[in-house]
Amino acid sequence: MPSIQRRHLFSFLLAAGVASASGAGCYGGAAGDGGSAGGGGTADSGPDPWSAPVGCASGAHYVGGANSRMEPGVACVSCHTQSGEGPVGILGTAYASAHDEDRCNGIAGSAYGDAYISVLDDQHVEVAQLPINAVGNFMGNEPASATYYVALVANGQTREMAMAVPSGDCNSCHTQDGAVGAPGRILVP
Repeated sequence: MPSIQRRHLFSFLLAAGVASASGAGCYGGAAGDGGSAGGGGTADSGPDPWSAPVGCASGAHYVGGANSRMEPGVACVSCHTQSGEGPVGILGTAYASAHDEDRCNGIAGSAYGDAYISVLDDQHVEVAQLPINAVGNFMGNEPASATYYVALVANGQTREMAMAVPSGDCNSCHTQDGAVGAPGRILVP
């Protein structure tokens, strides 16, 4: 599978104490969108996506049922582990807004050029593609490599996480308000 270039990366520098608590400097634009390496908007990159208000951009919420469309935005692995299913791999939700509330449906992958999460090995070579379903959820197995990276690919643009993935439970850090250095949700480029 092709290697994904590490351009205009976003990173969790807040956790390392390098960026400000506002998220400025933590996340950059998407490859190919003219975005900057910083978190603030420019004439080329548009408004700062991390300054979006709390809400539900899709206007639709989870209505029940135990299936691949369940509980968007909720920490998947934590819940599945508590219910006795054990670690279940890489799971999370992709959003069009950085601060959508729990159980708000995320992006429909098909509406974003068949968006997917690219799983990259320690050399940044793609080893798997996790499709994003109709409510923004994605799921898949963790790679054999102990160190791996991820990127969200949509409409020919890429937003890659600059640091190695600390946990396959993506929504445990990518919460409405952000946790452990993440400034908010997994955001479509």
